[in-house]
Order: sequence, then C-alpha cells, then structure tokens
Amino acid sequence: MLLFLPETLRSLVGDGSIRPHPFYRPLIPIIGRTLSDSEAAAQEKPPKTAFTNPLRLFLSLVITLLLIFNAVLCAVFYGVTASISTLFVEAYPSLTEIEIGLCFLAIGGGMLFGSCFTGRILDKEYRKVKENLEQKCRDDPESTMKPEDVTKDENFPIEYARLRTMPIYYVLFVVACIAYGWCLDRKVNIAGPLILQILIGYTVISIMNTIQTLIVDLNPSQGSSITACNNLIRCTAGAVLVSVIDLIIKAMGVG
Repeated sequence: MLLFLPETLRSLVGDGSIRPHPFYRPLIPIIGRTLSDSEAAAQEKPPKTAFTNPLRLFLSLVITLLLIFNAVLCAVFYGVTASISTLFVEAYPSLTEIEIGLCFLAIGGGMLFGSCFTGRILDKEYRKVKENLEQKCRDDPESTMKPEDVTKDENFPIEYARLRTMPIYYVLFVVACIAYGWCLDRKVNIAGPLILQILIGYTVISIMNTIQTLIVDLNPSQGSSITACNNLIRCTAGAVLVSVIDLIIKAMGVG
C-alpha cells in the first residue's frame, strides 16, 4: 500500500486529476495519472464535505438487520478458518505443518472465485429485473409508468433484485458448514473437507458482497460509512466467536 496504492479520497484528489500533497503519494507512483507541477497548480481542489458520523446508520432498522446478518455469517466463517489447523491435526495426524498450511488455500480459493463471479451475477440479476419491469410497462396499456422510469428509487424493487440469489447462497453455506463438521468428525478422506471449504469460502463472500451491495444501493451517498460500519460489526462478531470456538467444539463436538 505504501509503495503503489494512490490516494483516492475525493476531498484530496477529486476524480484523480489533482496531485495530492507528497505525504499522500505512494513511494512508487506507477498507478494513476501524473500531472506536471503547472497543471497540478491549475487544478481546483474539491470543496470539503462535512463529517458524517457513520454510527448513525445503526439508527436504521433495515441497515442494522442487514449488518447483523452479515456479521453472523462472517463470524461463522472466522470460526471455521480459526479452527482449521487444530481440527485437521486431530483428524489427520499424518499431515505436516506445511501440508496443514496448504489446507488454508482451499477456503481462500473459494473466496477468490466468489469475488470474481458475484459482481457479474448481481449485475445479471439486476438487468433481468429491470428488463422484466420494462416489458410489463410496454405490455400493460393501462400502466402510467414509462419503461425508462423503472429504475427510479420509488419504482424499482432493489431488495428483490439484489437478494434473488440469497436463498441459494444461504442454503449452500449452511449445508456446507454442517457437512464440513461431519466430515472432520468422521475423519473421511481429506478431499471432502477441502472441497467443502471451497464451497464455504465461495458462498460466504458471495453473501457478504451481496449484502454490502444492497446496503450501498439503499444509501448510495454513504458508501464509506457503510463499509466502516460493516467492518466494525462483522469483525467484532468474528473476534467474539473465535475467542470461544474452542470452548464450543469441546462442549458440542466437531460434528
């Protein structure tokens, strides 16, 4: 980050065309546009925006429920990840430390695939809902809404468009977690838990990205505040579960 990542805060760099103070520049400024000193001096800095307390988002019941839902799933994911080394040593004692470390690649690979495809799936589902609404407007002679107005906030069912795939992801996540615990408890072939790790990683990142996208759609002007609140509550939930995951496993068992 210090070497390559450029500053993106609009109050400092606008759309990226304003050269920030040297303190905010990367050590190796490869990414982004570079202006000469004269061009940079001619650029006008964007007006400063007033500070908005991100915690005010918790006053919205809808936002709070979505964040809690996200946090619970994220906590389960952290619990699975934190217990990999301990559970794999018990279930497969022949594994070396390096081999156990390589087992983490499965869940990471699933998250990588999820990150690559979730956005495309969300865009596709959004277009489907939009096209269906536009077609209904054209087919209904009594409709007072024009096809080009379907994407307006008061007309477009953004929750339905974003959450259409959520039941599939959620069911797969729950089934994968249950099967994962059973496989480790029964000490089946190691391929089983690793495949389920891929599925857990894929579904959990897909769910988190879907919820994050919906919250931003509901509050498009507070994207950074939403990200901050999301990170706060999900990391807190993850830390709590990780601190007690060993106690839960000892009390209830792996499967």
